[in-house]
Order: sequence, then C-alpha cells, then structure tokens
Amino acid sequence: MAAFPAGLSDAKQIGRNAREDGPKPRPVVARRLRHGYKLVRMISEAYDAETTEAWLFGTNTRWTTGHQSSCCAPRKALEQFTAPIRAARQLASFQT
Repeated sequence: MAAFPAGLSDAKQIGRNAREDGPKPRPVVARRLRHGYKLVRMISEAYDAETTEAWLFGTNTRWTTGHQSSCCAPRKALEQFTAPIRAARQLASFQT
C-alpha cells in the first residue's frame, strides 16, 4: 500500500530501503513516504483502522482531482502535500 503512492513499482523496494545496509530512496520517494506516513498516522490516531482504510481508498473530493482515492493522490501530487495533509488534519480534528 505504501509503494504505489510513493511512486515505486516494486513494494519490496521499501524493505530494501529500510535495511541499514540497503540503498537509500531517491529524495522524492523519501518525501512521499514521510508524508504518506504522516497522513496515515494522523487519521489512525484519531480513528480506527476501518475508518483510516476508508479514507485512504475512498474518493476524497476535498483535495483529489476527479475520482481519485486519497491513497493514489500523493503519487500524482509529487511535491504538493499541503492539500492532503490539510484534509487529514481536518478529518482527525473532528475526533478531538
């Protein structure tokens, strides 16, 4: 699930990058992984796993274009994580 939004075609690459002696991800991939983690963490701390999954895989018209899921948008956004982070923060704030 983390590989696609990060722009990786091989999910095993995340495991290789995580190893101490493994290759380091490209800067854009590292940034997407960090921001994706931040998004999931924000929502999962405020809601249960089912709600988090629904937010990630459901269409989010507040910040995605067309009929795109929240999970897929970071890949297309490249450097622009302002809108998805704002949307996740807004959703998480409803619980606090």
